Amino acid sequence: MKQVLSIVALSLAASTLVAAQSSSGEHHVLSGVVSKIDHAAKTVAVKTRDGATVVVHETEKTLEHGAAAAKEGGHMVVHYSTQAGRAVGHTVKHVGQKALSTTKGVVTKVDSTARTVTIRTAQGAEHVYHVAEDGVVSAGKATGHAAAETWGHLEDTARKGANLTVHFTEEAGRRVAHAFGHDK
Repeated sequence: MKQVLSIVALSLAASTLVAAQSSSGEHHVLSGVVSKIDHAAKTVAVKTRDGATVVVHETEKTLEHGAAAAKEGGHMVVHYSTQAGRAVGHTVKHVGQKALSTTKGVVTKVDSTARTVTIRTAQGAEHVYHVAEDGVVSAGKATGHAAAETWGHLEDTARKGANLTVHFTEEAGRRVAHAFGHDK
């Protein structure tokens, strides 16, 4: 009897561990054009620059920014994790018709007063990015916002020497960062 109870307990512990691992997967960031919105299924299909389409499932926990701008053909940035084989959105940011660009590089400076992050690309060019008020930061298994009360999260993620991907728009001659994600 003790052996059966031990096996049941071990099985429960293992299934709990697997469930915890699948629900707390590493975060990813993607940007692209909305190709389809299905309100009934709570999904958004996003076509990335490389031609792949990712269907993002929204939940009651998904934070959405710029929902008024959400429409097919609009641009968006999504922070998500894979859970049970599905892309589950943690933060969805719609930027409307503004075209999103993406660059990768190494952080050379973070200025919390000016709300800027300077990135040096592999080609050696340095670019200053002005962080959007509702900018989103993904750091492996955590996602945060660049609002004043969480600017420290951005400073931790975008510390000097960190490899980041920046999703940004060009606005009035400035590069405005809407999302940051860690490169591996």
